[in-house]
Amino acid sequence: MKQAEFEAKHRIEWEAFANWVDKKKKKSGETVTFADGAFPEKYRALCQQLSIAKDRYYSTSLIEELHRLVEQGHQALYGGVNETQQSILTFFKSEIPQTFRREWKVNAVSAGLFFIPLIFLIVLLQFRPDFVIYIISHDTISSMEQMYKPGNEVSGFDREASNDMVMWGIYIWNNIRIDFQCFATGLFFGLGSIFFTAYNGFIIGAVAGHLTQIGYTTTFWSFVAGHSGPELTGIVLAGAGGLKLGYSLISPKRLSRKNALKNAARPAVVLVIGAATLTFLAAFIEAFWSAQVWVSPWVKYSVGVLLWTLVWLWLCLGGRKRRGH
Repeated sequence: MKQAEFEAKHRIEWEAFANWVDKKKKKSGETVTFADGAFPEKYRALCQQLSIAKDRYYSTSLIEELHRLVEQGHQALYGGVNETQQSILTFFKSEIPQTFRREWKVNAVSAGLFFIPLIFLIVLLQFRPDFVIYIISHDTISSMEQMYKPGNEVSGFDREASNDMVMWGIYIWNNIRIDFQCFATGLFFGLGSIFFTAYNGFIIGAVAGHLTQIGYTTTFWSFVAGHSGPELTGIVLAGAGGLKLGYSLISPKRLSRKNALKNAARPAVVLVIGAATLTFLAAFIEAFWSAQVWVSPWVKYSVGVLLWTLVWLWLCLGGRKRRGH
């Protein structure tokens, strides 16, 4: 069914639903009761229509309209939760992972651009260690070797433990800079996002491959294990957001490039907010956990596996409706 037919079929229902909510709603914070008991059934039907609209990739404006109605219906049914608070919780719990899955193509391309060169460089440098000088400078190589030299009191940047809060700020700034490059440069018809996403894959792969090859395996990998899940996934999401913008300019279909960009902006921004969320989490872990050498490497590896798992469970399962609902 085309979107126009879908809207024509259900528009009267949606308008009636909105009017019903307005009339039934009492003072803020109170639960609404429904005399005839018909409202819950209409609410479930609306949830199903929202799901259909998403599955069929109808316009962003229609999906947002239905999403607002669903939120209003939820508030009317259950009450007791501040509407703004509920919207924020729904956004992070459901909308970000739902958008990630809906935009799986740009996310897959971004992941390929990032992880393929990263893994390739790690493997290559185990056989051709001299190749690292073509990727990163001698000064950077020396700096990285000093940071992860076995026997350091802290891993990573040379700093005192009392400066953890300062380091958190530095890590946030560095991660946001990378995410912004991968996202914002997508406006150059996606070319900037392609370059910066792949570039960061090459750089990170070169550093990881070189430090592994010279024997700093434990100090390096135990340091990055904890924060790598949210940090690297954040880069992929930021790159995907930029690619979404770029593709809308390359292939606007029947829309003008301006309108195509406007339609792409919403999911792209949702993806980059997801990237920023992961970036803040990664920076916090990196500053207050990753650098602590007193923690056993195997504990750090275990925490790293757990965080990778949680991040991808959130993205792959978050916001899914349970069967029977």
